[in-house]
Amino acid sequence: MDPVAKRSLPADSAPADAGSTGSADRAQRGFWRSKAFLIAVIVVGVAVVVVVAGVGLVADAVYSGKALPGTTLAGQDVAGLSFAEIEDSLPRIADGLGQDVSVGSATVHATAADLGVDVDEQATMDSLREGGRTLWLYRPWVSKDFPLTLTIDQDKAYAWFASNFPETLTAPADAAIAFNPETGQFDLTPATTGKNVSPEDLDRLLDAMATGSAETAVDTELTDVCPQIDDARATDVLEWANKLVATPFALTYEGKTLYTLSPAEIAGLIDVQAALQQDSARTVGAAAVEALLSGSVAPAVDIDPVDKVVYVDAKGRETAVAKEGVKGRSLTDLAATAKAITDALDAGSPSSVALAFSPIDFTTTTRPQPTPPATGSGTGSAAGHWADVDLARQTVTLMDGNTPAASFTVSTGQATHPTPSGNFTVKKKAQNSRVANTVPYTIAQVNVGVNGSKDLYRSGNNYDVIKDTNGDGWADTESWSLGIKYWVGFDQSGTLIGFHDAYWHNDFGRAVSHGCVNMREADVVTLYNWLAVGSTVKVHS
Repeated sequence: MDPVAKRSLPADSAPADAGSTGSADRAQRGFWRSKAFLIAVIVVGVAVVVVVAGVGLVADAVYSGKALPGTTLAGQDVAGLSFAEIEDSLPRIADGLGQDVSVGSATVHATAADLGVDVDEQATMDSLREGGRTLWLYRPWVSKDFPLTLTIDQDKAYAWFASNFPETLTAPADAAIAFNPETGQFDLTPATTGKNVSPEDLDRLLDAMATGSAETAVDTELTDVCPQIDDARATDVLEWANKLVATPFALTYEGKTLYTLSPAEIAGLIDVQAALQQDSARTVGAAAVEALLSGSVAPAVDIDPVDKVVYVDAKGRETAVAKEGVKGRSLTDLAATAKAITDALDAGSPSSVALAFSPIDFTTTTRPQPTPPATGSGTGSAAGHWADVDLARQTVTLMDGNTPAASFTVSTGQATHPTPSGNFTVKKKAQNSRVANTVPYTIAQVNVGVNGSKDLYRSGNNYDVIKDTNGDGWADTESWSLGIKYWVGFDQSGTLIGFHDAYWHNDFGRAVSHGCVNMREADVVTLYNWLAVGSTVKVHS
């Protein structure tokens, strides 16, 4: 047996061949190379980020509060300028804005002021401050052009176009309504459509100005321009307004109508222009109603007090009451009444509103008891009836001997046509007669309220027509006559000077007649029945 024993090795313990060993080494070396490359990429990326951040930080520090390099505003270089400097220059930039505009074959230069263009400075500066300042995205090699932020007044722009291109452009007209005093209703004037540039063309024009690209004219095309207030809206307001003016509105007191608002008066309370603009303006202003109450209604419904007149003898003792006092009234609570009227009109259902009055106390005056005329005993419908006319006090007192029976306020002759003083006798009494005028009255002296017309004057159940056609304030002719119901003449002939009703004025208590003694109709009836032909009339100051 050999001294060295031979042993067999297991199969998996057999030595590897040379090829397998080389592949493993190459794989290991590739892994380390890939890892090294990745590390290099990361290092380079970090370096780039650091560099970019560093550049951003440096730029941010250098351009803090300033426009970044490459920045332009509406085509103007503003790089490096402080924001304060740029903001100060905006008005100058705005003043220089302009643009050539073409409509068809015509071209006209328009300034910003022409078109109602304004620079929104706040929005422009906000855009400029925020743009391009993110550090990680800062790219100094890229220029940044910022436009101006502009606003435009379209109405002014349309007006400019219409003015500069009148042959092709027209402005729209809003529908309008206006009160017609002849019909007592509001009338509608229809809207008309205009021709002008389109809103899109205005936007292009604004963009051209905002970017400073004014070298090329902006071509525009015509388009219909609708009015802001069309016929449909105006018709709606028209129906609302006409409903108000067509409905009677009564102002009452103690169940009786004292005043009815006319269509013209109601129309004056409605602001139709405001109503055309917005529905919420369909209202009646309380201030306007209150002005109507104080200016028109109060004078028509207020009543002056009638003073009590007492006659006294030489010792101051009361002998008779010539006239009983009557309290007057004055319209009050105007604000509350105006609100009630306003609420009723706003509700669209005008009907009636009750008025409120405050009483006005009368005063008591004493007068010396009239003395009979020195001559004549005075005869009339009853023995001893006569009349005492006091020119100073503008009164006539009906006397029964030494006893006053009644006293009335009258209007005697004015200074140029005085009522004669003296003792007279009634010569003539007549009804439904006429009084002649040989010296003209002014139209202002005539009662403008008779039958609602300045030209109508009553004569019994008829009317005389006396006009002022040339508007000079005087009647057309110096020779005309007025119908009267009662006449008591006391001059020598009984036809020139006398007592009569005067419905054409309400100036009783003032000397405004042409010599006669004017009286209210109710008063002259009493006098007519008190005096007879032959009764004495004493006229004195």
